[in-house]
Amino acid sequence: MMKKIVRNTFIACLIPTLIWALGHTLYPIYPVISRPIELTIVGLIFSLIFLRHGYITVMFSHVSSTAF
Repeated sequence: MMKKIVRNTFIACLIPTLIWALGHTLYPIYPVISRPIELTIVGLIFSLIFLRHGYITVMFSHVSSTAF
């Protein structure tokens, strides 16, 4: 849906990723400064996996990455 609005794949992935990353920065055990950068990179990697391989693959990789 974002790609229909902004007409650019990277920007369409970046906007929800930034919102998601900023929503996960207030956990007290993580540093507030570096966490949004880390989560933005991880979110963009998950977006790339989603675009190339689909929803099931990205969900499996998310579950696999949180298990360790």
